[in-house]
This record gives sequence, structure tokens and C-alpha cells, in this order.
Amino acid sequence: MNNLKMRKDNLLLRVLELDKVSAGGIHLVSGKPGRARTLSAQVVSKGELVDDKIEGVGIGDRVVISSLAGQDLSYGSDGHTLSGLEIGVDYRAVRADEVLCVLGDEVSYG
Repeated sequence: MNNLKMRKDNLLLRVLELDKVSAGGIHLVSGKPGRARTLSAQVVSKGELVDDKIEGVGIGDRVVISSLAGQDLSYGSDGHTLSGLEIGVDYRAVRADEVLCVLGDEVSYG
């Protein structure tokens, strides 16, 4: 993924799937209809101005964003592809100020 460089204060995120069933076997409810949810994502690429907006965010970090933030990127749907992206994986381009928080190693989400 080193070939793909985001511009300015933009991030390319790989949206992580949230578990539908908790570790204890409880089915998780997705929330109220019409209400924005949050998503967990992993930073794949970042622009050079990201650290000015969010201190210490790096490639591979897990972040939380609103489900309404950014622009979804579809791979190969119109015959055009982005080099280095995996087929069947959801990606989203967001501005750095749309990131709600950066998750530490010991923090679980979902």
C-alpha cells in the first residue's frame, strides 16, 4: 500500500467488521434506525498534514469514525481499480478531523 499517498489532511481507512455476536454469545443490536453509528477502522495511508490535526496517528492505528464520515471507495465496480487495494474490503477516505478517537492497543471496540 506504499504506492497510494493521501493528500493533505486525508486518511485512507480499511473499515473493520464489527462482531454481530459478543464473546459471551449475546447478539448485538445495531442501534436505532436512522441514527448514525460509529465504525472501527484501520489507517492504511495518510497525508502529510494529518499529524497537525491528530497527534500521533500512524499507519496501522485503529480509529473510530462516524458511519456518515468520509467517502466510500469501491474497488473495481466500474472497471477502474486502485493499485494495492484488496478486493472485497471496504475502504473509506476521510478528513483527519472526522476521526473521533484513536484506539490504544489495550482498548477493544464493538
